[in-house]
Amino acid sequence: DLFVCDEAPGAAENLAMQENIEQLAAALDSLPPRCRDILIYCKLEGHSYREAALRFGIAEKTVAEHVYRGAQRLGDELGRRGFRSCRP
Repeated sequence: DLFVCDEAPGAAENLAMQENIEQLAAALDSLPPRCRDILIYCKLEGHSYREAALRFGIAEKTVAEHVYRGAQRLGDELGRRGFRSCRP
């Protein structure tokens, strides 16, 4: 006899994941465009602040400010949407 365990997520888990992705996308859309673009470029696409500074034509320190403020705003917006904070 073989015991087969299907570890693939079920319909409910897939639906919940899709809803979370939609909420994240909406929260990202609530950010100012330049801030959103820099946050996505650095944090989701994995580029360095130096690469972002060159791409967007701004100082690395300005990139860091956009990322910091964008992450703060994103966390606040997700909190308003009912997500728990992962900040300490």
